[in-house]
Amino acid sequence: MFIFNLIVLLIMPLTMIGFGLLFVKNPPKTRNLGFGYRTSWSMKSQETWDFAHYYMGKAWLYAGIPLGLVTIVLLPVFRNLDKDVLGNIMMIIFGLQFIGLLLPIVPTEVALKSRFDKNGNRK
Repeated sequence: MFIFNLIVLLIMPLTMIGFGLLFVKNPPKTRNLGFGYRTSWSMKSQETWDFAHYYMGKAWLYAGIPLGLVTIVLLPVFRNLDKDVLGNIMMIIFGLQFIGLLLPIVPTEVALKSRFDKNGNRK
């Protein structure tokens, strides 16, 4: 059961790392509605699209790696607890990971707004 719990809790950090690497090294080439970091600011121009993917990719890497390491270190510490307590701890870890997944949106949008005008042209 421990291995299963570890795998479940590593899904989000590994996804962040995977998409972080993808967005930094090989982002979606063109703006589209199907895949990528799609916000009103990131889709204003091809330049904002490219910038947003690079920035968000770096942010997810910087968040995903420590989240994964903390998960790997913390879960064994709680391994022998009652299953209900362990379930609560796993939910807390998952919640923190979810915050780590969403939080980089804020600095990415701030960076877009500070570097580009309302039409998507570099300031």
